[in-house]
Amino acid sequence: SYYLRFNVADKPGAFGVIATTLGAHGVSISAASQKAAGTDGFAPVVVLTHEAKTADLMKALDEIVRSGMISGLPVSLRVL
Repeated sequence: SYYLRFNVADKPGAFGVIATTLGAHGVSISAASQKAAGTDGFAPVVVLTHEAKTADLMKALDEIVRSGMISGLPVSLRVL
């Protein structure tokens, strides 16, 4: 399982891109939470995943970074 944190663009479909990309790489979402967007137009989003292969998660995160839907790099922590 993983804890993920993103600064997601505050626009329709942005979280959908993240969820779809994770799913396409076999990473299932267990829970998600979003706070209000800041003045920069990005909202902090926390995602907890079900068990997933590290390689699959890394491929998904690389694709999410390239999507342009997030600001900066995601935080990824393994949950033991």
